[in-house]
Amino acid sequence: MKVIVAVTGASGTIYAKSFLKAAKTHDIETHLIVTESAEKVAKYELNGSDERKELAYSTYDWTDLTAT
Repeated sequence: MKVIVAVTGASGTIYAKSFLKAAKTHDIETHLIVTESAEKVAKYELNGSDERKELAYSTYDWTDLTAT
């Protein structure tokens, strides 16, 4: 199964991190997109420690219109 995880800001970054951890343990292929606003929020909510990109199967820049 493939799942796209899109984080747009607010407090979604904490939920995305938890989801990505759970998905990885169940061999679910996750594709992560994080907006610029979400990156700013993550710096505060995750205390500078962001492992979301390592947890995802693939990560795409939010401006990449050719992302798989």
